Amino acid sequence: FGSAGDLMDYLRAEILDRISPHKLGGPFFSSVPSGRVGRHGGFDEEGQFLFDNDDDFVAACADNEDSDRGVVAQRLKAIKPPLDRNGKPKGNPALAAARAFLPRVGLSRLRGFLERRVDECYRRNVAKIV
Repeated sequence: FGSAGDLMDYLRAEILDRISPHKLGGPFFSSVPSGRVGRHGGFDEEGQFLFDNDDDFVAACADNEDSDRGVVAQRLKAIKPPLDRNGKPKGNPALAAARAFLPRVGLSRLRGFLERRVDECYRRNVAKIV
C-alpha cells in the first residue's frame, strides 16, 4: 500500500458494505504461505515448497499473520491526526484505526469469529436438535 490512507480504504471495504449491508461480520483479511504439505521437506521436483507436516504449515500461517498485523499496525501509525483550532493534534486516529482494523487481520481472527458464530447458532437451535 502506498500510504496509510490506501490501507484504510482497503480495510474499510466500503464497497462490501454497499453490496452486502446486512453481513454478520468482517471482512477479514489474511494471507497464507504458498506451498503444500508433503512427506519430505524442501522442494519437490517441480520446485514447489513442501511443508513437512500440518504443524509446519500452521506455524507458517501464524508467522504470516504476525507479519501482516505488524505491517498493518506500522502503516496505521503513519496516519496524521486532525488539528483542532489551536493547531494541536485532536485525538489519536492511528490508535482508533488500529482498534477498528487489527481485530479483522489474520486467520486466527477469522477462525475465532467463525467459531463464535457456529457456537451461537448451535445454542440458538439446541432445543430443535434435541
